[in-house]
Amino acid sequence: MTDLDTRILRHQAELQRLAARILHDAEEAREVVQDAFVALDAAGRGVPEPAVRAWLIRVTTRKALDRRRHHARRPRQLLGQAATELVDPRPVSSGTTAKGPELARAFARLSPRQARVLRARLVEGSSFVAIAEALGISEGATKTHFSRGLRRLRALLDHEGGDDATR
Repeated sequence: MTDLDTRILRHQAELQRLAARILHDAEEAREVVQDAFVALDAAGRGVPEPAVRAWLIRVTTRKALDRRRHHARRPRQLLGQAATELVDPRPVSSGTTAKGPELARAFARLSPRQARVLRARLVEGSSFVAIAEALGISEGATKTHFSRGLRRLRALLDHEGGDDATR
């Protein structure tokens, strides 16, 4: 049994619990811990034995937080792509089966205020405060228009008819 094997046996369970607390996903936690041990192996003898536990905890925490941030950005990236398709429904590249026309039709069925708020927030990236000032309404009303508009847009996309979706 190598030094790395011994370290894995000694610290693996604790590190998996730590990563699972951060990520709320046991499989993701296992991957993060594996990455931490790979980093330890790459560091070789650069990590003295008394500091191994602290080093592994720090590396595991950082890798778990990085992974959580990455996953948090993913929905925004997908939403941004869909919002771009609302403005420019042409396919991004040949062979792409974008839902641009479908999105544009659904977007056109929103109330004018909902459409303005969604466009400003999703496409232009404006804050709720900036949108509220531009439209002359409260920030709370802006958030309400955004939420209801997004819910209606989803309903319109889920159901071809869409007339029964609430405004």
